[in-house]
Amino acid sequence: MSSSIKIYLKFIYLFFKEIFVHPLEKSALLIRDNDVIVLRMKANLQHRDLSSAILRDVCLRGADLSGANLSKVDFSRADLREANLSDANLSESNLEGADFRKANLKCADLRRARYRTADFAGTEMEGTLYDVESESTSESSFQ
Repeated sequence: MSSSIKIYLKFIYLFFKEIFVHPLEKSALLIRDNDVIVLRMKANLQHRDLSSAILRDVCLRGADLSGANLSKVDFSRADLREANLSDANLSESNLEGADFRKANLKCADLRRARYRTADFAGTEMEGTLYDVESESTSESSFQ
């Protein structure tokens, strides 16, 4: 059986599993590097490479994305409340309108990311790298 058919079958299996096992949760499936990744609340995505993925409006509340490569990801309007993004690379990502309330962004890399309308209220940001003189910080809620 070819690898593309295996990926397709895994995608179909996970799609129906998500519908029937977690019917009330907002979830998404992402095909990356011959694998299917389930994106949902409290997902364990430690050290995964999700670079350049389009994850607009996705709900990853409470997910573990620590050490993940999230560079150039479109997280616009995403729900990342209480997520663990420590040591994650979010450089050059679109974070406009994303909700990071009470998330852990310790030692994360936000350089060249767009986050002017993101909500960072109550977020842990010790050691986080970001552009100090960027217009991105002007309206963000860094509290």
